[in-house]
Amino acid sequence: MKKAFSILLACATVLALLAGCTATPDTPADGTTTAASTTTTAATTTTTAEETDMTTSTTATAATTVSQTPATTSTTAKTTTTKKTTTTKAPTTTLAPITPTEPYKVALSDDRLHYEGRTMIENNSVLLDWTGTGVTMQVQGGDVRVKLTSDHAQSSLLAPYFAVYINGKRKKTVVANCETEWQTVASNLPANRYTTVSIMKLSEAQYSAAKLQDIELTGVLGPKPTLPDRKMLILGDSITCGWGSKTASVSDNFTTPTEDGSLTYPWLLADRFDAQKHILAVSGNGIATSNSGSTTSCLLPQQMPFVHYEADYSGPQWNADSYQPDLILIGLGTNDTLAGSPADRLANGIKNFSATLRQNYPNATVVWVYGLMTAAQESTIRLTVEEVAETDSKVHYLYVDPVSGVELGSGTHPNERGHKRAADELEPQLREIMGW
Repeated sequence: MKKAFSILLACATVLALLAGCTATPDTPADGTTTAASTTTTAATTTTTAEETDMTTSTTATAATTVSQTPATTSTTAKTTTTKKTTTTKAPTTTLAPITPTEPYKVALSDDRLHYEGRTMIENNSVLLDWTGTGVTMQVQGGDVRVKLTSDHAQSSLLAPYFAVYINGKRKKTVVANCETEWQTVASNLPANRYTTVSIMKLSEAQYSAAKLQDIELTGVLGPKPTLPDRKMLILGDSITCGWGSKTASVSDNFTTPTEDGSLTYPWLLADRFDAQKHILAVSGNGIATSNSGSTTSCLLPQQMPFVHYEADYSGPQWNADSYQPDLILIGLGTNDTLAGSPADRLANGIKNFSATLRQNYPNATVVWVYGLMTAAQESTIRLTVEEVAETDSKVHYLYVDPVSGVELGSGTHPNERGHKRAADELEPQLREIMGW
């Protein structure tokens, strides 16, 4: 299932990142190759058919960090419960109108900012490695600009991609760049109410680590957004990263523009459940055996202790107590299977990882999902999870049929259709398990 990358990327920093999780040049779970060419990119904004066209400004403006307070206090967000989901609506109280000011920087440590996923502030930047990491804020009036940078953005085909959401609706896509250029992510916001602005990473840690270096406003930063009560921890491999989710052929090469984590079944489910989400997923990773056959590297359980993606398993440690999920959704085992992992090694890996998860997350419901790319060794995974469940009633196993036909994307990964079908099948089962 593995083959060497056939094309040397022009940018040395990109090569360094691609080597991050693979001691040998390997590809995730299926033998797909990376994009054949590289293109130098600056601050770039792309817009899909579902996204509203917005103008991106890249003109740097000198600014000082200023702490501003809202013109008036906001009301509590209203929560509406429906048959399918619980949705927290943004406050709609009319505020005293404000007049946009000269641009000013917001301190990245401001507690009115909400950072999603495993992130940390290091060297005056917020590290945004994992799929789904990002920042959410409430802003009254004016514009919002950010500096998103990456050492690996010389290639537009392996650059970090982010989605911009306005009041929960996706509006545009922005790309991190090698320079410290401002990008406008929201403009002309209503002057008499708060608008929720979110910037979320779509591409995976291994190929597109990024940094948020600055946030600049011309309006007023409002109170910290109201967060959903439900919490999910999502663990997986290239399927969870969204490898090939925007492709329509198994022969399509891997590029970060075609890897969209928001289209994956775990992300879709988190949205449907109105849940916070932390995603830890790395292409090629297994439970006990990676897609290259390694039993000592490229294993997701080894990544668990760290804040951000660490190819050499070193760096700042994550405090598990800081985020205790209600649901842990695990999509692992495909790489173990395709690499030919012996059944006993895979079973032991599942048992050991289950024990670690229970130690760190004593109250979480744990659901293993398998089958979306292959049904091989399904019985090994199912029987092992069922064995764990004999002494832990909050552990469950769910099977999803492998993708085929129009559901197939790059390297036999599920594309958008495949992920939606999986989400549709899993949603009612998970609602029953969780009482959601």
